[in-house]
Amino acid sequence: MVRLIKDDRLRTLATFDGKTLKDDRLRTLATFDGKTLKDDRLRTLATFDGKTLKDDRLRTLATVDGSVSIVIIAFAARIF
Repeated sequence: MVRLIKDDRLRTLATFDGKTLKDDRLRTLATFDGKTLKDDRLRTLATFDGKTLKDDRLRTLATVDGSVSIVIIAFAARIF
């Protein structure tokens, strides 16, 4: 199942198929293996233990209370 990330004007910013985050031109932005989010050059962007999202320096970016996709959280963290 592909999930879409859209802006406030409902334009597609990115898609996520459960493993790969792609931009609107279908270029790979990041991959997710279940625990680690890596960019297109395989550098670690963030880790997720099911509750806490941490950046590559292990600083906490967000804490999740509920079922939320790591990619959505990481994408939002990058924007803000």
